[in-house]
Amino acid sequence: MHLRITILIISVCVIGIGGCGSPSPNGIAADSMIETRNRTKEVDQLRTQNEQLNARIVELEAREQELSQKIVRIRFDNEQLKRDVDVLSPAPNERDLYKTQVENLNRQIIHLQMQIDELQRKLKSPSTQTVTKP
Repeated sequence: MHLRITILIISVCVIGIGGCGSPSPNGIAADSMIETRNRTKEVDQLRTQNEQLNARIVELEAREQELSQKIVRIRFDNEQLKRDVDVLSPAPNERDLYKTQVENLNRQIIHLQMQIDELQRKLKSPSTQTVTKP
């Protein structure tokens, strides 16, 4: 804002020097006015660009904050997953152990069932029956 006021003051002074806007013989006053207008336009363009850049900075800072929060959540989730993996890592080995135990128990059941069948056949066979006398 101060720069705009300064430019306006300079332009007023230049007009005053030229005799209320009448160009000097060398055209310096007219050139100064054109230069002042050009500089004023440049200043306005730079201010507009500055405002746009400041708005972009605000957007980027908000995005940075959002991404930082996401990173914190992702790191937390990652740590939780690592703990879960550590807890569950022995599960495949335990599963294989239990499968082996089940298979062994099934074989034992079959073996015991065969023994039961054999004993029942022996009990039913006539040669093993004893006659009791009254």
